[in-house]
Amino acid sequence: MKGKIISLLMSTMLAVLALASCDIGITNKEYKPTPDSYFTFTYIEESDAYSIAAKDGVTLPSELKLPAKYSGKDIVSISYEGFIGDENVTRVTIPAGYEKIGVSAFKDCKNLKSVTINADITAIGSMAFSECKVLRTVTFPASLKEIGAYAFYDTAIYSAKFKALEKIDEYAFYGCEYLKNVYIPETTSQIGDFAFGGCGIVNFDVAAANPYYTVRNGEIVNK
Repeated sequence: MKGKIISLLMSTMLAVLALASCDIGITNKEYKPTPDSYFTFTYIEESDAYSIAAKDGVTLPSELKLPAKYSGKDIVSISYEGFIGDENVTRVTIPAGYEKIGVSAFKDCKNLKSVTINADITAIGSMAFSECKVLRTVTFPASLKEIGAYAFYDTAIYSAKFKALEKIDEYAFYGCEYLKNVYIPETTSQIGDFAFGGCGIVNFDVAAANPYYTVRNGEIVNK
């Protein structure tokens, strides 16, 4: 009997170890970008780097992982209308090294649900994710300084929390009816007209040390 118990315990331990060695998540998984054959790259002479866009006529994978380099040089931005109107992508991961998401970069991507923006992005261009109607989750990096006009207009985003944001342009989150939580840090000095208009009831939280804004009667107002 004792031998059977020991044997059972050993079998269980082996099974657990085998399961742990499997790829059951992405936490420890090596970042493997989508192959370059899906993209077109534009050289930016002043920064000796590239911008990226979808290649005409390709069907992008549902999980899009952008590459960090091309031809031995950094990729630093997503081009103007780089992925506009794509109907296949559901998740996008932008690796460290990128500095800007261009104007209308992902506008009207009908099935885009999740965007993970890693460190170094400082600006999200106007209309970058406008009308991505099922976009629910966006991971904003600590490096982010500016969000352009209509950047998240008419999306399903539910939370927007920033660490060093300086500027939110007009209508940036207009019509985001699912938006519930917004945190504005002490660094934010400019919030454009109707930036959060048409959003319903939102729990706004402004850092006490912010010299420009506070929350009064559930709205962000000037101090």
